[in-house]
This record gives sequence, structure tokens and C-alpha cells, in this order.
Amino acid sequence: MKNSHLLLFVLLLSACSSAPTQITYYMLDNPTRTMSAPNNQAPTVTLQSLNLPDYLRQDGLVMRLSNNRLQLSSEHYWAQRIDASIETIMLKQLNHPDASFHLQSITEPLAQQSDYQLHIQIIHLLIEQQNAVRLQARYWVTKSDSHQSLMSANSDIDIQLTADGYEHAVEKMRQALVHFSDEVSKDISTIVK
Repeated sequence: MKNSHLLLFVLLLSACSSAPTQITYYMLDNPTRTMSAPNNQAPTVTLQSLNLPDYLRQDGLVMRLSNNRLQLSSEHYWAQRIDASIETIMLKQLNHPDASFHLQSITEPLAQQSDYQLHIQIIHLLIEQQNAVRLQARYWVTKSDSHQSLMSANSDIDIQLTADGYEHAVEKMRQALVHFSDEVSKDISTIVK
């Protein structure tokens, strides 16, 4: 009987001494930046596909520890699906009154009436352990009626981390996506008339 009381006491003591895990959620998109009215006279480009690697299709933030080893955080999570966040960032960045084209989501009601289709394959979007944020992607534009490829390009963006912590890394990921959106915009502007 004494042993069972002692065991119960030890279990209660260990339960009291361990702090609960603090879970933090991050938004990749900056909610303070609003979407501006697009140029409705410009040609329309539909974001037809946005493909992500499997390791980004889950809720935990991912850090690359070595060449072939990733760590999935059990305490730091995305507040929404990362593909939805990437799409929102691109729509905000590319749609402005002076844009030479209007980017729309495939989910918009008139998406099937667009002139061009944008396809994006994110190869990597991750935090390099205490070093940088890395974005590698491939993208191409096709004509909607013929699916003929009009251009294709690759992007490889590294942004150095200047502070510790996931919050800083998420801000740098947002910067990488803004930079990527600008690259995509310049390339599309050369072919969309």
C-alpha cells in the first residue's frame, strides 16, 4: 500500500512540475496590407496551379537541419494552409491599378474566361537552421485556349536571417514570396499584351 501511495505521489509531482507546451501560430500573409483594385482593362491571368512539396502540406513549420534532414516543429504552426497564404500574397502583390495584367485565383467565378494560365511549382520554401530562408520555384505561363507554353522560368531566392526565432523567419519567408511575386510579374508582363 505504501508503494502505491509513493507511486501516486511521484506521478502527481511530475505532472505538476512539467510546464504545458506553448503552441504558437503564424500567419504568412501580412493582414495589414489590403488588396487594391486591379486594372480591369488589363488581360487576365489565372493562377491555375500551385504545387507544393509534401513536407509543406502540413501545419508545422519546417526547418532544414542538414542536407537531407528536416525538422517539423511540434510547437510552431501555420494559422492557415500555406498554399492559401502563398496565393493571397501573390494576389496582393501582383494586383494593383498600374499592373499590366490582372491575376485571379482559379476559384474565382470567371477564372475559366482568362486569357492566360500561370502554373507554379514550389520546390522548397523552408528555414535553413539559423542561417537563411530558401525559396526555390519553377513557373510557367500557358495560353488558356491552346495550353501552349509561352514562357517558363526558375527562381532561387535566399534571404539571410538577421535574428533568431520563428517569427523573424516567417517575416523573411514573406519577403521571399514578395520577391518571387515581383519576378513572376516582370516575366508575365513581357508576354501578356
